[in-house]
Amino acid sequence: MAAVPQHNEQQNDIAALPWHRMAFESLTMYGELSTARIPEEFAPVHLRLQREWSFNRGFVSQFTMMIFYSILT
Repeated sequence: MAAVPQHNEQQNDIAALPWHRMAFESLTMYGELSTARIPEEFAPVHLRLQREWSFNRGFVSQFTMMIFYSILT
């Protein structure tokens, strides 16, 4: 069985998932991405990822500027 479910595979009941996969899916968007089948199901996840990437890009930029400032002074 593939790590990422294929379109023709049936989704397992969430209670049947191993504990480590349930933990991983609760901390990431993998669960939503692995069950999405049509563009309308991918859209909310894509939007959340874009917001997360924008936040991270801003955070890394600010953190880098703070490090350089502390080195230069």
